[in-house]
Amino acid sequence: MTPLSSASASASASASASASASASASASASASASASASKMTPKHTTSTNKNTPPHHPHHHWYSHHKHLLLCCWIVGFAGGRGGVVAVTLNNGGSRAFIKSTAASTAASLRSSFSISSMHPSTARTNSIWGGLPSRRQSTTTVVRRTTHEDVEWVTQFRGGGSNEGELPDDPKVDDTVVEDTAEAGGEAAAAISEIVDGGETTDGTTAPPLQQQQQQQQQQQQQQMGNTNGINKKKDDGTLKQQQQQQQQQQQQQMGNTNGINKKKDDGTRKLHQKLFPIYGHERKKFILMGCIKFFIIMALTLTRDTKDTMVVTQCGAEAIAFLKIYGVLPAATGFIALYAKMSSTLGKRTLFFSTCIPFFVFFFAFDAFIYPNRMSIQPSLTTVQSYLGGGTGDGAGDVLSRIVCNWTSALYFIVAELYSSASVGILFWQFANDVVSIDQAKRFYPLFSQMGGLAPIVAGQYVARYASKAVDFQASLHRLTIAVTLAGVMVCVFYYLSSSLVEAERRARDVAVAVVDGGSGSVPTTQRMGPKKKNKKNKMSMSDSIKCLASSQYLRLILTLVVGYGLSISFTEITWKSLLKKKYPNPLDYQRFMGNFSSAVGLATCTVILFGVHVIRVLGWRVGAMATPAAMGILAIPFFACILLGVDDPARLQTAIAIGTIQSLLSKTSKYALFDPTTQMAYIPLDDDSKVRGKAAIEVLGSRLGKSGGSFLQQGLIFIFGNILNAGWAVAFLFYAVVLGWLGAADRLSGLFLAKTEMQKAELRGE
Repeated sequence: MTPLSSASASASASASASASASASASASASASASASASKMTPKHTTSTNKNTPPHHPHHHWYSHHKHLLLCCWIVGFAGGRGGVVAVTLNNGGSRAFIKSTAASTAASLRSSFSISSMHPSTARTNSIWGGLPSRRQSTTTVVRRTTHEDVEWVTQFRGGGSNEGELPDDPKVDDTVVEDTAEAGGEAAAAISEIVDGGETTDGTTAPPLQQQQQQQQQQQQQQMGNTNGINKKKDDGTLKQQQQQQQQQQQQQMGNTNGINKKKDDGTRKLHQKLFPIYGHERKKFILMGCIKFFIIMALTLTRDTKDTMVVTQCGAEAIAFLKIYGVLPAATGFIALYAKMSSTLGKRTLFFSTCIPFFVFFFAFDAFIYPNRMSIQPSLTTVQSYLGGGTGDGAGDVLSRIVCNWTSALYFIVAELYSSASVGILFWQFANDVVSIDQAKRFYPLFSQMGGLAPIVAGQYVARYASKAVDFQASLHRLTIAVTLAGVMVCVFYYLSSSLVEAERRARDVAVAVVDGGSGSVPTTQRMGPKKKNKKNKMSMSDSIKCLASSQYLRLILTLVVGYGLSISFTEITWKSLLKKKYPNPLDYQRFMGNFSSAVGLATCTVILFGVHVIRVLGWRVGAMATPAAMGILAIPFFACILLGVDDPARLQTAIAIGTIQSLLSKTSKYALFDPTTQMAYIPLDDDSKVRGKAAIEVLGSRLGKSGGSFLQQGLIFIFGNILNAGWAVAFLFYAVVLGWLGAADRLSGLFLAKTEMQKAELRGE
């Protein structure tokens, strides 16, 4: 059912009056229309089912068959229900009738479409045909029959009991009726087109087109739907925004918690990093280069120390160390210092470093390559030497001196290695470090330098124990040791060159920066205008001046007692312990292997004690820290000397004495770095400036000489008396405990003075 059918009720009122007055005219018009239609178009029939209004196959069928529809509606309403009516429209009243009917139909159509806002396909089911309660829904069949020149329009209304598809006989019409009917149909089509496309209504107003009304209705529906969707969209957007904000808040909260945890972890990691490795990013290259210098210097020192002890102890005896330190090392050290002072005044710093470092490694290489392989041809025999110096009994000073002369190549290696141990760390490294490291950097660099220096004995000791000592004989082992020593010497020179070049580049960059700050006028940098940096020379004191200074102050005498006490006690126990090692390991390779493992243990203990031992003084106080070293050495010396006095001929007792002596020597060396050195240096803090300078210089002169040389002189006397150091065990024990007790007493008395002076200094600072 099309939208046009909804307006047929209004048109039927006017059409039925006219149709009842002219029934015969209608019959003739129907015949004429039927005759004319048979000539124009081929036969075409469209029918619908019983329950739905008529529907053409095309969606807009009314735009193609306007003539037929109008005539069918007019005739149908005029003819009633249940029959077939033919309508003839003449030239007169029929045209006025069509126009008047078209106008009324248009008004009805507008009224219908203004009420209904549905799609045309939906409007079919809500038309007048379905809305009549008094009559049953009718079925309309429109048939257009075409002959040659006649047109016939027939409309059948299926009502009550008429049969569907029944058509009456075609009426007889003439040509004039057909022409009038065709002309009237054309005018009717124009009227229908005006109704559909828009035109004037009965009241003279212009009716909007049907399609325009439909578009307006669709726009209104879309606008209403858009408003509804807009409201819903706003609600949805608001809800979505709230959900997004809640999710963002939750994510931010989670991220905040995670960031807080990560920040705490980062802060903890940063603090741990600052404590363990307090080196800034721009300082790392400088620190690593200098640390590598210290590492390889200590590595070469450890290798040469183990080698010199192995050769001298196994060939000449441990007692020879006391003679070599006095008659060999002391004169050589004096000559070396004089030569170094002469070179430092004429050579540059880099040339001075290489001139001091390279000769040591050249000697170590030459000893392995030329001297030691030819030792039998260049060394005198033992019998020849004993014929001049005496001896031959196996014990006594004469035999010790004879063995030293007989093995003078090994004694020479011992003296050069001792010089290297003194010059390498004290002169080569620390003098260079003091020149290029600032005070602020020194507070952070120097403890870590000690740590890196502690790692070197671990590496060197394991190299000796696991590789060098596994050679077929000592000469092959010496080759392996010399390779490592030479490599260490090359690395020392390489890293020194890189480090000094880096320092020079930093200085040039600072000079350029100073020149830019000064105005960039090409003026001489401030560092150059100020002239060369003057070195702060220490107030060197003579022996007599040192004695006078120390005699005037009890506080300084007590500090001197601590320094001398450590030097004497370590000398007594170390030589005795090495004599036991020779008795246990007469083979040089076995002795070398043991010393390699001991060096590794010393390095590991030193690293551990330096890292944690400094807190002992902070927690337990200065007195405990100062007395811990002599107390530990004295306690461990009791079983050590007991085994010696009972005799070391028993292998079990010998092994026990060696184990105790090893532990004591290990703790003595490590406690010196962790406890003895810090407490001794802290003792100078409460002194006035003059006492600090003069007193420290006097203690360095007397303390070092009395501690190192005093022990050697005393042991030489014991060797002359008892023949060897083991036979003089009880005398060594007596001297050792005398020194340790004096050391403990001095530390106890110095502790009281130190605390008193510290309180006085604090009171002065508070202004009391």
